[in-house]
Amino acid sequence: MATSTGLAEAARQFLRRVVWRERDSVAPEPIVVVLGPRGAGKSAALTAVSRECGGTVVHAQLDFGDEQLDDPIAAVASVAFLLMRDWTNLRVKPTFHRLGLALLALNEPLDHDRRTAEEQIQQRITEYASRTRTGKAGRGGANLLFSVADVATAVNGISNEVSQITQQAKPVIGALVRGLAGLSLRKAKRWHSAVPEAEAATAVDWLIRLSTHDRGQALVHMIKALLADIDAFDRQHRAARGRCGCLVPAGQAAEHDHAWVLLLDHAHTDVARRFLAGLVTARRERVDEAPDSRSGRDPLLVVSAASEWSSDWAAWCEPWYSGTQAAGRPTIPLWSQASREGWLAHVAGAEDPHWYPVWLDTPVDRRLLGSPGLTGTGARELVSRLAAGHPLAEIQLRAQIAELSAEREHAPNQVLTDTVDGEAPLWERTLRATPPDDLIPPSRPWAEIPVAVAFAAHLDGRARAGDDLSPEVFKEAARTLRGLRRHLWISTFSAPQSPLWGIGQDPTQPHPAVLHPWLARCLMTGLAQESGSSDLWDELFTTAHAARTKPGVGDDLYRDLALGKFDDVVQSLVTQFDQIDHGAWVRLLDAATSAPRRRPEPIDEAYRRLIPEHQPGRGPIEVAVSNLTALLWLLRDPYTAAEARWHARVRGDFSRLISNSGRADISALEAAARRF
Repeated sequence: MATSTGLAEAARQFLRRVVWRERDSVAPEPIVVVLGPRGAGKSAALTAVSRECGGTVVHAQLDFGDEQLDDPIAAVASVAFLLMRDWTNLRVKPTFHRLGLALLALNEPLDHDRRTAEEQIQQRITEYASRTRTGKAGRGGANLLFSVADVATAVNGISNEVSQITQQAKPVIGALVRGLAGLSLRKAKRWHSAVPEAEAATAVDWLIRLSTHDRGQALVHMIKALLADIDAFDRQHRAARGRCGCLVPAGQAAEHDHAWVLLLDHAHTDVARRFLAGLVTARRERVDEAPDSRSGRDPLLVVSAASEWSSDWAAWCEPWYSGTQAAGRPTIPLWSQASREGWLAHVAGAEDPHWYPVWLDTPVDRRLLGSPGLTGTGARELVSRLAAGHPLAEIQLRAQIAELSAEREHAPNQVLTDTVDGEAPLWERTLRATPPDDLIPPSRPWAEIPVAVAFAAHLDGRARAGDDLSPEVFKEAARTLRGLRRHLWISTFSAPQSPLWGIGQDPTQPHPAVLHPWLARCLMTGLAQESGSSDLWDELFTTAHAARTKPGVGDDLYRDLALGKFDDVVQSLVTQFDQIDHGAWVRLLDAATSAPRRRPEPIDEAYRRLIPEHQPGRGPIEVAVSNLTALLWLLRDPYTAAEARWHARVRGDFSRLISNSGRADISALEAAARRF
């Protein structure tokens, strides 16, 4: 296998871990939900999976962000047409006769008399099939019979009207029922009569009811028909076996099949939610109706992408909780770690398993996103640090720098604040386009501190008692917190990686929930910009600290450094150095230096401003603590390039503290030095 990097390789590995299924398995296929905030690269991830499926793994990709797709029944029909193509390991194209027969019944006001209705069905099958270009093209017809737009236009609203025959739906339905004759028709009709809703009536009786009285059940029935068609085709037309790279447990490699894959983008939309809810109901009913545990299953692996959390996944711990907050529920795995074994382990302990949420954690290959190029390694690295793994942010930052560089020197450092052609700065455009709505006031200047900005300072990776802000101090705090959580901007997966994380504490302790660093950076930049005439910056950190129930020493130091009281912070750390164990002291140092800086500044200038050349009377501990506080604070700023010379200074200052420590246990200081 050729090696590659980025999302393409991640998609390949995802398929190797998940697409295999044990032959004749009774385990349900999962609905994998790839989670991440808006712009996290979920669409690109699905596209990469589709490309890796190629022509060998039967798959379809459907985007619910398409405005034309506003009916879940049209989505069901679209899936069928996306699957009705040539596949390298199948001798014939998949067929969807059961689905076509059900759509025909929806589209035609069938007569209430059984014999007359049966004649109508036979006539309509012939009539519909003759209207489609598939029927006329014969065996050499085009691979894609109808596009999603064609199907949506033809089928949208088909279940709404009983008396109106939709002429434009006839070619689409005709393509599905083409070839329905003799044995195939009897099998399709037999399936319709076997569903419980038919209540032992004949197939024609049930199709009459679907056409007239029971149209409210149409969505679930259509999905059940789709699944029945997929299951029947998969059993009757086994895929040709060939070499594959599936990561199958030992002993099962020779006896495994591949799932069919359905990729659903923008699964948080209303139509997508109705489709997926119908899929869950259809699968549940198929299992209840089946005579045995195997015949109620289907081989369809669904991989969807959503930028909003849903209560449907309540069997899993929400991504902003961890540890004891999980309340015994399984935590969401990373996309790079999702596997068939992980899903089967969940199935073994779950009462009614359907959903398998995973968090997208793989960097997006820029070739898939078409992002503009940048000149200069420094600019590229700055973009990477500012975006904090958010692909859409990288695209916007790179484009903004490219526009600014032609006009201004040092454009990268002003990428969030400078404007082009009179438009709003990037930080403001980002926040106004980011859900939830009203993250910042509708106009500038700000009269008060937006609650979202307060959360940017509160949920920054420091240990704390809880995620909430005082409602007495920050009105609408609860509503804003719910909105940021629902849109997945707050999670335990986005914690900024401090180089000192884990020192002086349990290394297995989960990261606290944080606001995504990219969104937090835009919010804090906005606060700094709006603090010119009114000192909102100082007000935020003073008010937020006062609102804490029991602020600790680390909270005090964080506030003071955010307010620019560098010397006070250094003196406090010097005083604490030998009074507490060094593990706890390193945690204080880390908490203090995680404070945000008001404005970007070149590290050489900022370091010399904080640490003047000549300061007589300082001892070795004070010198080392001063240097460490300044350097760690500056290096945590994404505008600062982490050059080797600065890391060497950090190591040297930790070594100086080790040499001058008055405590026997210096292991925490040694561990801190090794991080650099």
